Amino acid sequence: RVLTVSQASARDITEHLGIPAQRITPVHHGPNQEMTATRMFDAAKIRADYGLPDRYFLYLGGFDVRKNLAGVLAAYASFLAKGGDPCVGLVIAGKLPAQHTKFAPDPRHLATDLGLLDKITFTGWVDEADKPALYALSLGFLFPSQYEGFGMMLLEAMQAGTPVVTSR
Repeated sequence: RVLTVSQASARDITEHLGIPAQRITPVHHGPNQEMTATRMFDAAKIRADYGLPDRYFLYLGGFDVRKNLAGVLAAYASFLAKGGDPCVGLVIAGKLPAQHTKFAPDPRHLATDLGLLDKITFTGWVDEADKPALYALSLGFLFPSQYEGFGMMLLEAMQAGTPVVTSR
């Protein structure tokens, strides 16, 4: 028997490893950490530590092309172009790629091309203990991944009481 975290991972195991589907059981799990919408944190300290704007949309995750950060940036550009509140920033959280590659493009390049660099806050690495606050302080979590095994960040954002915009 093979246990995995999602139907998507089960399909991949069958396809790539040749293990029959009837031997694979997805066992869905919850967030990696305990957090609730009422968890106490020092909002002013978190905002200062990560340079967060007062109001923002949040992307937190990896930077490979499957995560569709290009889609996040294009959607944010469209939001602004169609009259969205320019005081609402975009926060991109996570350790940026060491190199700009086709598989893991540096989002600062695309942000520059779209004329958005001054509207985006790049936090760099986020401590696990601070993630609930980043989710809770945001207006919404943006995660339009094109391929995902499970999508833990979606659960973490929902558990923090944050609206989620995602893909299917």
